[in-house]
Amino acid sequence: MPDPTGFPQTYTDSYGHIWTSEEPQPNDLCSVCGVHFVNRSAYKHDDNGKAVPSGSGPNPAPPSSLDVARGTADPQTPIAQLEQQLRAMFEADLPKILAKAEEYGASDLVVMGKAMESLIPGHASLDPAAMASTGQEMALGHYALGKATRLFGAWEKGKVPNVDSWFDLGVYSMMARIVRSTGKWI
Repeated sequence: MPDPTGFPQTYTDSYGHIWTSEEPQPNDLCSVCGVHFVNRSAYKHDDNGKAVPSGSGPNPAPPSSLDVARGTADPQTPIAQLEQQLRAMFEADLPKILAKAEEYGASDLVVMGKAMESLIPGHASLDPAAMASTGQEMALGHYALGKATRLFGAWEKGKVPNVDSWFDLGVYSMMARIVRSTGKWI
C-alpha cells in the first residue's frame, strides 16, 4: 500500500542506512548518506547523517597517490575506501553503459550535435570535424541539463530523485569526455 503522504516508503537496515526498496540492488544509494548498498557495512551515519567508516577511532592519514596506484594503500583509509567504491560502481555500471551504447548507438547524438552547431560562435570558420565534435559535446551538455532538471523536479515534489538520473549524468559526462578526446562517441 502506498504511503498516504506521497513520499516513497523507505526501509532502514541494521547499519542505519535508508533504502527506497525493500530489496536494494548493489548500486542503490542510501537516501541519507549516498553510500552504495554493496558498501553499506563499511559505513555508518554520524550525527549529521554523513557516511563515516564503521570502525571506531580516528581515521588514519590518507595514503599517497603512489600507494593507491600500486595497490599498497591501507584498505581502511578513506582514499582506499573511495577507490574500492569507485571500482565497484564502475564494474557494476560498465555492462549497463555498453548495453545502452549498443542499443542507442550515436545517431541521435549526431543529429542533436548538428542542431547545436549553429550556437557555436564563429562556427562557419571551424573545420567540420571540430564543429561536429563540439556540437555533440554541447548536445551531451543539453542531455545532462535535462537530467539535472529531473532531479530538481523530484526534490520540488518532496520526493527522492531516481538514482537512474545520477547514473545517466555520469554516463553523459563520460560520453562527453570521449567525444572531446576522439571527436565522436562511437
